[in-house]
Amino acid sequence: MATENTDCEREAKKLRSSEPDLKVVLGSGDAESIQWHHSQTLASKSKYIDAMLSTPMKEKDEYIISFPDIDPETWQKMMKYIENLVAA
Repeated sequence: MATENTDCEREAKKLRSSEPDLKVVLGSGDAESIQWHHSQTLASKSKYIDAMLSTPMKEKDEYIISFPDIDPETWQKMMKYIENLVAA
């Protein structure tokens, strides 16, 4: 039983310390901005992103999603909206 708790604690620590694995490219040209996110977190909150990462698309292979028409400010608003939906 002690081993079970240790394994759970180890897994929890691993999850808390994981590095973001999804590169999100916002805007284009001189206005391009790169942000890093956890793919599982975004996929669990967005059916659109989940589809991009779970179907045979280049985003699934490269773990890079580009939104050339979305600026960083709009992206942050979208992220806050998604977080509020999940919390509600």
